Amino acid sequence: MLDGKDITLIRMNKRKLQYWSRWLVLASGRGIFLIFVGTLVFCDSNVLFHISGGFVIYVGLLMIHLGRKVADILSRVSRIIAGEEDLKKKFEQVDIEGRGFITIGDFNAFMCLYGEPNLSFNELSATFTTIDEDDHGKIRLDDLIAWWQKSQFHGGEIFAKL
Repeated sequence: MLDGKDITLIRMNKRKLQYWSRWLVLASGRGIFLIFVGTLVFCDSNVLFHISGGFVIYVGLLMIHLGRKVADILSRVSRIIAGEEDLKKKFEQVDIEGRGFITIGDFNAFMCLYGEPNLSFNELSATFTTIDEDDHGKIRLDDLIAWWQKSQFHGGEIFAKL
């Protein structure tokens, strides 16, 4: 394996691993995983493990709550959007410099245009990450349109990813 002969096997296994672990991208999926891990840690007889396991379970519950809250926010916004032209118009209002993308700071202004002005930093970053499909820290108009079309296909029910 070290001489590079088995590189195809490594790539195949990597793709399989990415496919089967894609639910960990969702905030709720990570929360479920953290609850599972916290439960395993909590089951040890040591008091320190009880405390740390309980903490991990608590963080998992918070992740599930954040995921549900962000999904609700994105669902409300997707129902307000009038169409692709509306998205393009609002995107251009926020992308003042004409870079072709918006950052998380610009995204806050974008969410304000759709009636979500009071998002916490965690809600804003989870919402941003959900729409940023390729995880490069920028949302292009194509990303917004793809997210909106997907949310319309699923009847407005979408899940938050991190």
